[in-house]
Amino acid sequence: MFTDGMPKITPAMAAKIDEICRAFRGENGAGIDFGRFDLRYNDAAAITRGEGFAIIEFNGTSSESTSMYDPTKRTDWAYALLFRHWKRLF
Repeated sequence: MFTDGMPKITPAMAAKIDEICRAFRGENGAGIDFGRFDLRYNDAAAITRGEGFAIIEFNGTSSESTSMYDPTKRTDWAYALLFRHWKRLF
């Protein structure tokens, strides 16, 4: 089930994801500028420290935030999230 994981984004978690993105380089030397990681974890406290998670998928510019599928969120919240995603992309 997809849930809104954005509250778990802390400076430590963001730093770890940034480290992972900076380590990736394509054939032309470019890195990751935009995308979404799907993560799996068991310990909510560990993930906020940037630890104890696995990246199970990376999606690029055409992917939407899976937070919008959280069943506890309203439809207008989901559309607002999608529109913010598109604004950042363009």
